[in-house]
Amino acid sequence: MAEIQRQPNIIRPQAGGQELFVSSSVDVVIFGGTLAGGKSWGLAALHAEPSLDSNYRAVVLRRTLGELKSSGGMLELFSQVYGSNVSITKSENPRITFASGASVECRQVADENPNKVREVFKGLQADCICFDELTGFDFYTWNYIQSRCRGIAGW
Repeated sequence: MAEIQRQPNIIRPQAGGQELFVSSSVDVVIFGGTLAGGKSWGLAALHAEPSLDSNYRAVVLRRTLGELKSSGGMLELFSQVYGSNVSITKSENPRITFASGASVECRQVADENPNKVREVFKGLQADCICFDELTGFDFYTWNYIQSRCRGIAGW
């Protein structure tokens, strides 16, 4: 009997905007587009290369935990993109952990009062901070939380 060779399942961003977004090396990228255009998928996929560094820490933010945990939310999307290559903790503090030890926290920003934002995020140190659906946040919230992008992995 002939041996069947399985081809590896290669997942990559769509050519064009999504590919540029995922491979960008600039400090701030704002990627917009139409409904179901692949923005959130790109946000999940951009952690692939940096996740090889055990020191890599990232945060993905939405307005509510429900948006992160719901069907089609970020936790499900990370599972679809990375499969068994990640461990996903679905608790009050959701976290995606890669085999290297690198991790992505999923956090909510339910209260955008400036004092509350400072209190909750003042100790945050991350290599990458991602706002999924940035239009749902005040400028102050985005600006302050981005100032916490000061991780040690160098991404």
